[in-house]
Amino acid sequence: MKRTITVLLFGIFFLGMLSNLSAQCVKVKTLTNLTLENGSYVRTENGYDLVLEADQNGSASLVDRNSTNHVTHDASTETQDQLYVEDSKWHYISSPVQDEVSGAFVDMYLYDWDEDSQTWSWNSPVYIPLTPMKGWALWSPSSVGSVTRTFTGDFNSGNQSYSLTRNDPNAACPVGANLIGNPYPSSLDWESTSGWTTTNVGPTIYMWNSSTGNTGTYNKNTNTSQNGIDSIIPPKQGFFVTVNTGSTTGDIQVGNDARLHDNSQVYKSGEENIIPNALRLSVSSAMNSYSDEALVVFNQEASAAYDDMFDAFKIKGLEAAPQLYTYWNGVEYAVNTLKKMDKNLSIPLYFEAGVNGVYTLKANTDGLPDGTELYLEDTQTGKYYDLIANPEHDFSASKGDEASRFVLHFAAPDGMEESQAPLANHVFAYKNEIHVNTPADFSGEIKIYDMLGQLVMSKQLTQTNTIIRMDTPADYYIVKLLSASGVDSYKIFVKQY
Repeated sequence: MKRTITVLLFGIFFLGMLSNLSAQCVKVKTLTNLTLENGSYVRTENGYDLVLEADQNGSASLVDRNSTNHVTHDASTETQDQLYVEDSKWHYISSPVQDEVSGAFVDMYLYDWDEDSQTWSWNSPVYIPLTPMKGWALWSPSSVGSVTRTFTGDFNSGNQSYSLTRNDPNAACPVGANLIGNPYPSSLDWESTSGWTTTNVGPTIYMWNSSTGNTGTYNKNTNTSQNGIDSIIPPKQGFFVTVNTGSTTGDIQVGNDARLHDNSQVYKSGEENIIPNALRLSVSSAMNSYSDEALVVFNQEASAAYDDMFDAFKIKGLEAAPQLYTYWNGVEYAVNTLKKMDKNLSIPLYFEAGVNGVYTLKANTDGLPDGTELYLEDTQTGKYYDLIANPEHDFSASKGDEASRFVLHFAAPDGMEESQAPLANHVFAYKNEIHVNTPADFSGEIKIYDMLGQLVMSKQLTQTNTIIRMDTPADYYIVKLLSASGVDSYKIFVKQY
């Protein structure tokens, strides 16, 4: 049951009766909310620490409406905020206090994200400052178990800011992704209009959801939620934001206006919202509790390229968790927003198995216009499945299978019946590979040209699924399939790996 303590226009003093009671604490219990309105304050003295408690159910919450920290203490006391860390799960965290160091997690694994190199690094020294508004990834090994850890220091309050970078202003994401965090001992609302000030920062946050084993996203401009993430950023929670394409730097600032009490867990629920003109795909299995989602959204204001205002790139999750994402023009998408649903639109849908077994792919088509035709092509089996008539599809998969297994078709090929072999050619690129899927009776040749019209290579097609590795610069290429029935041309983007 939630309890809210509101302190209005007066000070509260927690005074110990005897100076030798230094071990005693004044504790704000888990799920209790404490609000300091403007002009009020809390002070601890005579050995009585102030502790915001946390356990597996959540944490206490403190909202301070003053421009500076109005929770004070004398030299004999401390102010502390607890964090419950579940073992053998990743957590994105951020310090809610000033002057804390990495020693608070000395027997755990604390990782720092470097935007420039797009890599994680382990921080083993105990004296690394946990800078307010900087995010970290934390893992508690099974030898430590699920425990409560404490941030000790003066609570952060008032305006907090952080400088962001983008190594290459024009490279595809995750370039430009910066791991930051909630600097307060209370939740934040990403949709607050007066609480945030941003420069060259996209509207999407990327937050870890350990219940799915994957990162989820929320776009405040479109209210698009993926993998159970919403606009509420829990206390002490780390999250990614991105510097917009075309910029090399960005800045983000948050203030007390964005703060609120919300006792949601750091581990978000799997609730999903229905988005107009959108397809929501999810995948799960009975082998473990992990899952993943991918969205395809249609919006007239979007473009075919990666768009900071609408799209969300894919961040891979746990090795044991399934991975589901679309691949379009060289980018892996968690949320792929396109301008319109052209007839015969085909979008590669990539899947990576976390463990060997049977998986269930579900299509939520409630947001799509009436009359939409949607088919799932399984290039491994050569079959099609009507996702409007049958939105659930079970399939077997193994770790190490080719990721480019599925293709989404937004109109049915003429005369096709469910589970028949494909009747149309399909060509797409994955990283530095060109994938060519043709009907079983196809006989012909493939020719690949660069954008200057020069022939790069040619090859006879002798099988239905052909993969051609391109040891060439990343660029657009023209792929032509020549057969007795004519010539099919495709313009695709090939990455360099």
